[in-house]
Amino acid sequence: MKEKFAFLRDYSDSFIEQAGLEVLIKAESVSRKMSDQDRSRKAEDKLLANRESLKPVWVEGGEDNRIDCLHKGRFLAGAACSAQKLWLSARDFIGAKGHSPLSSYDMSSIGLGGSVSAKGWVEIHDPSSTSLSIRHFNLSGISKPNSSTRDPDFPDLEDISEIKNALRALKGAMAFVHPWNRSIDALESFLVQSSFCSADLSGLDKQAQLLSRFVDFVLVENGNRFRDREPFLSTRELRNTWSDFFSSKSSTVGAKQRSNSHSFAKQQVKPVQFAQKQSPGLNQLPSDRYNVAPFLFNDDICVLWNIGKCLKAPGTCSTKKGTPLRHVCNFRPDPSKMDTPCGKQHPAFTFHK
Repeated sequence: MKEKFAFLRDYSDSFIEQAGLEVLIKAESVSRKMSDQDRSRKAEDKLLANRESLKPVWVEGGEDNRIDCLHKGRFLAGAACSAQKLWLSARDFIGAKGHSPLSSYDMSSIGLGGSVSAKGWVEIHDPSSTSLSIRHFNLSGISKPNSSTRDPDFPDLEDISEIKNALRALKGAMAFVHPWNRSIDALESFLVQSSFCSADLSGLDKQAQLLSRFVDFVLVENGNRFRDREPFLSTRELRNTWSDFFSSKSSTVGAKQRSNSHSFAKQQVKPVQFAQKQSPGLNQLPSDRYNVAPFLFNDDICVLWNIGKCLKAPGTCSTKKGTPLRHVCNFRPDPSKMDTPCGKQHPAFTFHK
């Protein structure tokens, strides 16, 4: 029996003869657990030893044209530092604008051929781009009539499944263009872990449109962060970012976005009426200002800065008519005082918790 069952070799013949079947089964279970733990320790010891034995590798210079002449530096072992450190190192090495855009990447080999528009390829090569959009990677939307007010060439996404497919194409394209950029992986992890924010979006109209705008907001924010040498939004940070974004957006859509909740609609209408009563001129938005709800608007606060889309330096921002705009938070912390913004030195959609 010892030849057939290796775990019995640790026991004497007399013990095996006297032990019952139940005892032997438990002994085998213990033996397997110990063997598994031993293999796990060996694997961990190997990984630790490899980590401690890492040494700098000299990489000789050579030619590389990104197509048929590839430098051996492309095939070095993967960077084992933090993703944020890799991101910031790339900023120092390649600069803010990245590389010359191409579209000849083999997306077909990973089942994503034709999923990226020409606009998408141009913008994804620029790590600091504030024009990159999830809609640039929506293959099913290319042939649809355009209903988007944000970009005349790309329609809004109409279904969560389109966001999933577009995100997959964006992630695949990023792996070809900038393998060091893991910001899309962080975004995907957040969306998957939250089931694409289904709990918050339940009952809302145009769920895909709202979620796609959040994705675009994150892409713009990460573009700004790369330009400013700041880490990208991690999966953990994106939880707070979504919470702030959704609370702001859900208050702007009001009752129209809650088709199955009459009580919720009443709660949304009251703050609007209060804001109009206190500031009757706020509902008359000039054409050169961002189209937001009246109670998120203030005459001397830049709305675009609060959503990460104003690139002007503080003190230089103004409307087309020359009215100076402050770069302060326009979030309304008190629903009963919608005419009183936060006013602190941080963008509303990113920093409010």
